Amino acid sequence: MALRTAFRFFLSSNPRHNKEQTKMMGWSIEHWLVLLATAVIFGIPLWRIVARTGHPGAMAILFFIPLINVGMLWWLGYGKWPRMLDQS
Repeated sequence: MALRTAFRFFLSSNPRHNKEQTKMMGWSIEHWLVLLATAVIFGIPLWRIVARTGHPGAMAILFFIPLINVGMLWWLGYGKWPRMLDQS
């Protein structure tokens, strides 16, 4: 019990801990740049692939939503493509 109280006091009074905790609470510019780069690197090809199947390219945004992206892969892989229906 005394050890727990001492540990809490140490964390609350340690200025170094508070600075580290504050840094981890927000996103820095590096986080946003990596997020933007990932969106561009994967988003542009996905947009073009979806558009080539005859569907609206904006549907590529759904690939960035967890679990929906798996369903989108199955739908894209096994569904009917409007572009292929037009050619036949």
